[in-house]
Amino acid sequence: FTPGQFLMYIINEKIRRAYSIASTPGGEIELFIDLRPGGPASGFFKQVQSGTICSFLAPFGIFSFKKTSLEKVFFAGSTGIAPFRSMIKDYLENSKEVLNKAPITLFFGSHRAEDLFILSEFQELAVKFPNFKFVPVSGLPDQSWKGKVGHVYSSFFEDNTEFSNKEFYICGSPDMVTLCKEELLKHGVDPKF
Repeated sequence: FTPGQFLMYIINEKIRRAYSIASTPGGEIELFIDLRPGGPASGFFKQVQSGTICSFLAPFGIFSFKKTSLEKVFFAGSTGIAPFRSMIKDYLENSKEVLNKAPITLFFGSHRAEDLFILSEFQELAVKFPNFKFVPVSGLPDQSWKGKVGHVYSSFFEDNTEFSNKEFYICGSPDMVTLCKEELLKHGVDPKF
């Protein structure tokens, strides 16, 4: 598979669910699954035992990392982080042109700070790779939160006024994707971003 693609998980004969692949090519396939009360896939994943043989179809999709010199800006909400984890890790860790890599900024947000996961993994990548910046964002943080506050895209607009030299990637809930696109367009970003 290519980082950014997804698989179709076969829950039963009638139910299939799409999940972005969170791992990089060449190893075990990792998925981030949001368990929602009452969901048919959630019920399946709550009951499935380790070692159970499961079925899926893959790979699907054309969402992928563009290997250009333009700065990359990623906006991820909740489990929307999955394809970005695959894309960013593959690019940073497996690309041969280590010293000439395009700058990457990842904004990873959720309403509640406790719903943000794998933070340490991205923090470690930011230490290891000088061209990678990680910005966790919480919409409704508690008092212990030390990261950015607001919509996942808000912090980007606080610090940026030039948008022509950037590529944008968005993944999350349909509402989050719509709001993020609207905000980018409102700030004059080319619609083909």
